[in-house]
Amino acid sequence: MQADDNRLLKLLQELGVDEEQYRDFEPEWETASDLSRASVEAMTRIQAGTARVIKSAGSLRIHGNGVHEHSADLDAVGNVMSLFQSLVTAIGAVIEGHGASRGRVPQAVIHDTQLSLDAQPAPGSIVLSITPKADEMAIAYPQGESLFGYEYPKIVLADESMDQLIELLSTISMVDIEPFIDMVKAAGPRQAATLKALLKRLADSDFDVDVTWEEPEKPTRRVTLTSEAASYAYHSIESRNIDSYEEDITGVIQTISVTKRLEILPDGQDENGKQLPTVYIKRGELSDSDLAQYSVMDRVTVHVRTTPEIKPGDVEPKLVREALSIQMIEPML
Repeated sequence: MQADDNRLLKLLQELGVDEEQYRDFEPEWETASDLSRASVEAMTRIQAGTARVIKSAGSLRIHGNGVHEHSADLDAVGNVMSLFQSLVTAIGAVIEGHGASRGRVPQAVIHDTQLSLDAQPAPGSIVLSITPKADEMAIAYPQGESLFGYEYPKIVLADESMDQLIELLSTISMVDIEPFIDMVKAAGPRQAATLKALLKRLADSDFDVDVTWEEPEKPTRRVTLTSEAASYAYHSIESRNIDSYEEDITGVIQTISVTKRLEILPDGQDENGKQLPTVYIKRGELSDSDLAQYSVMDRVTVHVRTTPEIKPGDVEPKLVREALSIQMIEPML
């Protein structure tokens, strides 16, 4: 083997290839399947001008104690897949600059991050094959082929979202969770709430998952997450309140009671010029004596802790608000 290495190094020197560059080289494939895919994509690129005509594809393999042979509870698998899709969309929203939990995710983001599903059994597991639902060629090359071929592709949001999702799950470590926490904080409350819901569902269902993603002309991305690691990551987010934030709600009291939620008609209008809808706030840290100082039609500012909550099937998180303090504001003229 040493003689082979020496002959190869001599050949590289004759070809003018830097020896250190060779020693640092890491192949972009890990399995025979990766190598086969690279070969097919190279041939396709020659024939079609771009390997992008091949659809991206991935898989979510569910196994662990929650799977018996190749079967599992339908509602558990369905909930995991629904929350997985929600997380892909939430990551896409962050990429496109819509990471705040307030405001709807643009329809274009939802469209470009939708995944199609094909379920298959495998020994001791369930394999869910996933592909982008949108036309990737139309997204990457909206102008079609130019005079010089397929140039300057735009990002395909489903690919970018899956890439970041796998990167995020790859940072989960029961030895050092802080890099993961830093990534979750940076992405904002919407993504944190969606991720937390998925992690809890995986832990509660006792599912381990293997996620893979194959984007044309890029290395296959892979990550494995155990039920135990999902539980640890979930509690790490929960204990740090990463998925909540504080804000002020200013408006006119509609309902105030020691037994009901505080209802505030907030100042301002939405983007269509309509009155903002009533905001419902749990009394939280407000005492009976705090509430007794205010009446219906008083104008107040309530400082609240807002926590997005998302359930399987939800596109938008429900915002749960809890009062931290309240003060009187002068009526608007």
